[in-house]
Amino acid sequence: SLTSENEEEPNFKAKTEHLLQTAVKEIRSLSHALIAPALAKTSLKELFSALLNTIRTTAGFNVHADITIPQENKIPDEMKLSIYRIVQEQLSNIQKYARAKNVYVQLLQEDDELKLAIKDDGVGFAQSKKSAGVGLLNIRTKAPLFKGKVNILSSEGEGCEVKVIFPI
Repeated sequence: SLTSENEEEPNFKAKTEHLLQTAVKEIRSLSHALIAPALAKTSLKELFSALLNTIRTTAGFNVHADITIPQENKIPDEMKLSIYRIVQEQLSNIQKYARAKNVYVQLLQEDDELKLAIKDDGVGFAQSKKSAGVGLLNIRTKAPLFKGKVNILSSEGEGCEVKVIFPI
């Protein structure tokens, strides 16, 4: 009986892995299908304005934004979605952990780069712990999809700054 269980286990694992991969693909496909039309019709500035206005009313901190994108047509919709998700993720991190009073979101298009910076004046964290959080891990995995470089700066009591630079 022990032998038959061992023979079935690899097959079970393979089936489970296949089902999970299929589910992830379907969720991604649905997410892109739902957000892509909104991105095609709405500028990043408008999308961020809506997101930041929602955060302003619910989060308990002030949000200051500087969004300057003179040639948004150079930015693919998939990259826009990734940038939006990064900002959403970091704002969620700030809301959950930072105890910040002010958050600064800057998205600037300069020459052939798109520069994103999200900075807060919250409690911060020790640099040795910076990769521990799922939210920061999500940011670190989204940015490289579009050759983005991530830099996270923080220390205890000094807030946090997430910077991402994308080539366009």
